Amino acid sequence: MASANLKALAVEITAKLKELAGDAGREALLQQHGQLLVINKRRFENILKALLPQLNKSEDKVIEKRRTEALAQIWKEWTDYLNTLADKIGDIKDKDGKLIMTGKERTAQLVAAKKNIKGLSK
Repeated sequence: MASANLKALAVEITAKLKELAGDAGREALLQQHGQLLVINKRRFENILKALLPQLNKSEDKVIEKRRTEALAQIWKEWTDYLNTLADKIGDIKDKDGKLIMTGKERTAQLVAAKKNIKGLSK
C-alpha cells in the first residue's frame, strides 16, 4: 500500500475511533508516562470494512480468499509499523530536565504492561 494511501487510511481510522469516543476500548493507565496503544483486531477490521465495503465477506470463494488475505496484510503492515515506533521511545524527564526514566526502561515497562492486558489480539 502506498505511503500516501496508508496515511489517508490511518486518518479515516482515527476519525472513526474518535466517533466511538468512550467506546473505543481505551482506558487510562495508572502511574504511566504516556500511553500504551491497544488495538482490538476485530474492531480494527470492522472499521476497515465500514470504510472499505469491498472488504466485507463475499460468497465468491476467490474474492473471499483475496479479502481475507488483504485484511491479514493490512493488519500485519499496521502492526509492523506500530512496532517500529518502539525505537523512537525517548527518555522521560521532569519539568526541570531531571531524568525520570530512560527510553530503554520505558520500552521495558510498556512491554511488561502489554503482557497484563487481557484479550489482546495478535
